Amino acid sequence: MLFLPTLIEQGWKEQQNASYCHAAALCRGVCGLEFRSQFRNPEKESGSQSQADRQGASSRAFTGGSGFYAGINGGYSWGRATLREFSFFENTINARNGMAGVTFGYNAQSGSVVYGVETDIDAAWMTTNWGAPPCFACEIQLRYFGTLRGRLGYAVGKALPYITAGLAYGSLSTASLVSGTTETETKFGWTAGAGVEYAMFGAWSVNAEYLYFELDRMTCGTLTCGSEVEVKLKGNLVRTGFNYRF
Repeated sequence: MLFLPTLIEQGWKEQQNASYCHAAALCRGVCGLEFRSQFRNPEKESGSQSQADRQGASSRAFTGGSGFYAGINGGYSWGRATLREFSFFENTINARNGMAGVTFGYNAQSGSVVYGVETDIDAAWMTTNWGAPPCFACEIQLRYFGTLRGRLGYAVGKALPYITAGLAYGSLSTASLVSGTTETETKFGWTAGAGVEYAMFGAWSVNAEYLYFELDRMTCGTLTCGSEVEVKLKGNLVRTGFNYRF
């Protein structure tokens, strides 16, 4: 009987200690949440959100999405025309002059990646200065030049650096300065290059690009070139342009 009060007192103390531990744990959880809630930095969180918004807006600043565009372009071309006779004799002539024309294209955008297709057609005045063996009195001219290319770029703010490659075509003309005869053929080839486009006000953008191109050989007949001569044109084109996005 002497042990009964002792046992009752011991049980009461254990129950009281357990209640204290439970209350302390609950307080730590609630107080910790309140502490973190009170000492959050709303300016920092707002700044992070604003920075994310700015980054998102920056990646969209170039195009604002997919769409068609059209524009004008103009630039300067230079290169070399290779003359080949009897499959073994070759000579080259420098060719140079300007080009100007129109551009049409379509862009799609996924995040900062911009991809699409572009075509252009230009009047060309790329001409050799004079003939050379085996065609001493020949003038070779690129009369028009066009491309159909894919474009792939990465938007950085309002700027879009890109690479491009695809089909090239043009009208090659050979003229005899003696007989006055002219021969013209449309030839196809390839082109590749790079450029950068910059979004200006509204839907307008300005771009600058470099293209290297090669066109297939054309055959100049005996009446114009004195014998059958193969003519192949390789060139470089630097140009700028303005585009309007619909």
